[in-house]
Amino acid sequence: MNVKKKPIISVVMAVYNGESFIKSSVKSIINQTYKKWELLIANDASTDSTIKILKKIKKDKIKVINFKKNIGQYKALDYLFSIAKGKYIAVLDSDDLAHPSRLQIQLNEMNKDPELGLVASNFKIINNNNKIIKTIKINYNENNFRLNFPIRNSICFSSIMFKKEILRKIKFFNKYYSYSNDYYFLLKVFLKSKIKIINKYLAMYRVHSNQKSRLSALKISIIKEDIKHLKWCKKNFLINKSNLLIFYRELTKKYLKFIYFRLRKALSNFLY
Repeated sequence: MNVKKKPIISVVMAVYNGESFIKSSVKSIINQTYKKWELLIANDASTDSTIKILKKIKKDKIKVINFKKNIGQYKALDYLFSIAKGKYIAVLDSDDLAHPSRLQIQLNEMNKDPELGLVASNFKIINNNNKIIKTIKINYNENNFRLNFPIRNSICFSSIMFKKEILRKIKFFNKYYSYSNDYYFLLKVFLKSKIKIINKYLAMYRVHSNQKSRLSALKISIIKEDIKHLKWCKKNFLINKSNLLIFYRELTKKYLKFIYFRLRKALSNFLY
């Protein structure tokens, strides 16, 4: 790639059977006010019309990698991270949308503070029809964030941008986290670098029926992973008097949820 044309920002997107929303997600990057980007899309062996839709989107700055075998979102993102050419990497899920000025605003923030390793933003939750269901304002305060973030994830992964050089020190993919690899990665970044939440709504996170049904089926596995994750946080982050109560309250809630769903599953198996 010509040095003059080398992208400053690599936007990465992993997609599996995303025919309903992939076109809108890609367009939200094409329509960015900032133009020095590349978009890397991993088509994770989709079986629907995703690949046909992507073939119709012809743009020099978009590269589609088609995997023959489904490897999962986190492994797919890990591969895209490894081939990204930009100084910064931004993530966007294949069913989410980016604000038109997202890349410009986040780049400006990174350039203002050399200590920043990663930025994220407030976000809006939308449905299938792009209707806003809820707005999530994080009310970023550095001290409060340091106390609460290791216990509760407040960051929408589709809103993050980080320095690619971070990947030299921190591995993204971890085989022990099937459902919360993104949160685990953010916390590892937080251990070594500065994170900031921009007080603007730069991402729209979509909730839809396919997503809900999948998560419902995996509830017990997700809660087990959440419990393991909290225990890891207690070892690696300073849990002091300020957030010890929050930590144990969150851990208790997870255990109670785990017991509830196990009992419900056992009862369902017994009755049917």
